[in-house]
Amino acid sequence: MIAFDTTAEAVLPLQKLPPAADIEQELSRFNTGSGTDIRPGIALAADSLTTANAKIKHVTLMTAGIAPNNYADLIDRLR
Repeated sequence: MIAFDTTAEAVLPLQKLPPAADIEQELSRFNTGSGTDIRPGIALAADSLTTANAKIKHVTLMTAGIAPNNYADLIDRLR
């Protein structure tokens, strides 16, 4: 799980599905009001997934803000 505003931080490392309580705890730390720059979060996800040893990989993006579409090249890299 990666949190982002103007920067990105891995708040839960890439792993098999962790316990729901761990996910809920990290989700509860998010707050609104910061900036919304999706690119750093997608970049960190792309870097993590590049080295992941998994057949199927997913990225779920959730945001409370509106951001410029400045990350299309990273999405292409993930395909």
